[in-house]
Order: sequence, then C-alpha cells, then structure tokens
Amino acid sequence: MGRARLEIKYREDRRARIATYWSRMTGVKRKARELSTLCGVDVLLASFSPEIQTVHIWPEDNSSFRRVAERYRGARAPIPEVPSPLLSSQPSPPVLSSPSPPPASRILEQIQSMTRVLDEVKERVSVLEAVGDDDDICALLNMDMLMSFPSFSFEELFSCDTHHI
Repeated sequence: MGRARLEIKYREDRRARIATYWSRMTGVKRKARELSTLCGVDVLLASFSPEIQTVHIWPEDNSSFRRVAERYRGARAPIPEVPSPLLSSQPSPPVLSSPSPPPASRILEQIQSMTRVLDEVKERVSVLEAVGDDDDICALLNMDMLMSFPSFSFEELFSCDTHHI
C-alpha cells in the first residue's frame, strides 16, 4: 500500500485534522533534529494547537529550548566575524545568523543630522522672511532643498510652494 499525496488545504473533518496535525508534527520534529545534527545549527520549534489544547516544542526539554531562544535573542545584535573553519584545526561553534536591521545608533545619527539640516533651513527662512521678498526666499529655499534633500523631485524643487518644508 503506497502513500497518497495529501492536498494542501484545510481539513474539514476534525478527526482527520487532528491526525494530520500529530503526524505532521512528528515529521517536523524529526526534520528539526536532522537539521540540527547534520548541519550543527540550533533549531527552535514551537507549535500551539488551540483545538487540542497542546503545545509542542523542540528541543523537548525546557532548558535546551530556553538556551536556543536566548542565543537567538542575543544573535540579533551584530555578529562578529568568525574565522573560516577550514583555516583552523579546531571546529568553531555554530553561529546563529539572522537578518538584522541597521544599528539603532546609525539611524539615530541620521535622524539627528536631518533635524540639524531642517533647523538650519527654518532659521534661514525666518531671516529671509524678515529681510527679502518672496522670489528671493523661493530661490534660496529651492537651493537649500537641492543641497540637503536629494530625494526631492525636480517638480518639487522648482515649484515656488514652500509648504513641504
């Protein structure tokens, strides 16, 4: 008796759905164990089924699960460069990699830089409003935007509307 390929769609029959859950969960845990063993990586698996009120985790002991979860939380920081295992005689420990966002300090620096430029432009506007006429103000504002904010389109830069500052 061969296996039939199961169509991937929601199982309407409750018994079939629960049986599918148990067999698939067993297979996913087996694959997680194989991936961890063969590739030397930490694998973390958690599944909650409200229908049968059960939680499945892998690794199955709580201490191992928490250890991997803590390593993941710590790995979200920039990962130091690891020397190639081919160059060293000792095997290096597996490194958990995940896509990490740009460092918050760099984003904060960019925001502060943009805020300084915006403050300078506002200061120039107030000085020019007190001294010059509208055409001079418009020309100088467009030049400031051209120098400070290269993402503006030419239509925005050369229109005499100053509402986008």
